[in-house]
Amino acid sequence: MQWGRGAAGKSITGEGGPGELVRKGLAAEGGWLARAVFLGRWLNKHRTVTVMVERYSHDASWRDEYSGNPGENRGGMLMVFSYFFSEVMATIRVVVTGAAGRMGREMTRGLLQTEDIVVVGAVDRREVGVDIGSLNGLPPAGVVIQEDLAGVIASARPEVMVDFTVAAAALVNARLAVEQDVSPVIGTTGISLERLDELHQLCEARQVGAVVAPNFSLGAVLMMHFAEEAARYFPRAEIIEMHHDQKIDAPSGTALKTAELMAARVNRALTPPPAEEKVAGARGATYQGLVVHSVRLPGAVAHQEVIFGDQGQLLTIRHDTTSREAFLPGLLLAIRKVRQLKGVVYGLENLLDF
Repeated sequence: MQWGRGAAGKSITGEGGPGELVRKGLAAEGGWLARAVFLGRWLNKHRTVTVMVERYSHDASWRDEYSGNPGENRGGMLMVFSYFFSEVMATIRVVVTGAAGRMGREMTRGLLQTEDIVVVGAVDRREVGVDIGSLNGLPPAGVVIQEDLAGVIASARPEVMVDFTVAAAALVNARLAVEQDVSPVIGTTGISLERLDELHQLCEARQVGAVVAPNFSLGAVLMMHFAEEAARYFPRAEIIEMHHDQKIDAPSGTALKTAELMAARVNRALTPPPAEEKVAGARGATYQGLVVHSVRLPGAVAHQEVIFGDQGQLLTIRHDTTSREAFLPGLLLAIRKVRQLKGVVYGLENLLDF
């Protein structure tokens, strides 16, 4: 997690009047202009106050503008002092591109409700001017969707860009972000390995980290890992992936990544070429020596099974995503780790400890 802009945070918790603790927090910063937030509650006639402080400049004139009276606000209170606009906790500033799409909206909703994430910008060609909180059934967030990513980066100063767009747009967005020292976390699929290599070279040159993950579901990542291991013990395998009927690309990024992992593990074809197809494409598409079948149906979200075969037995490794909420934990993992990286990390499995 990166603090950025030389900010520093401290927490002071104790009993007493809010004014006293605020002054303690500000004094602890040695006269720096600070932003203090405190939450005070009377609990059994005692008030517990937490103060968090963030530095900004040498102007200390604001420190004495508040003096609290311990006898005020009995029965509970919530008071907030704001100076400038940054968060007082060790938060990560995020901009979401594709914020009005299915995945973008679901992930934005989750990010808005995550304590250490601050969504400072949202970009899409749809729903321009709409508040991202209101769009997702939450209280207004004070951030509206805009079309110009460069302008949002310049004004909102994000640390991480989360992208759920389409392949061509994701690459343009990623290059723009990296050139501004913003770390991309890309969930968009359909990006070729050649384009990923170009992005990797740019990231290394700028010393910026990026994560590109075909699937942010931790269960799906484990499914790919188990399939990679099983490929060592079975001579034949095929992949069947199924998604909703609005998914543009086929095969899915998850299926392609699975095939790449399995092929690299055994270095041999796991599906021989079909002897005869009465209808072209009946046996699926061959990628990395494996046959991949793609299904697109309404009612589906994201599903994949890898079927292994040998004499007298079948092994099926399957994962089903029934809600896009499944992608949030993996996305948060990538957001929290990407600023520690240099270059592109392809696949969420590379952030896990197997």
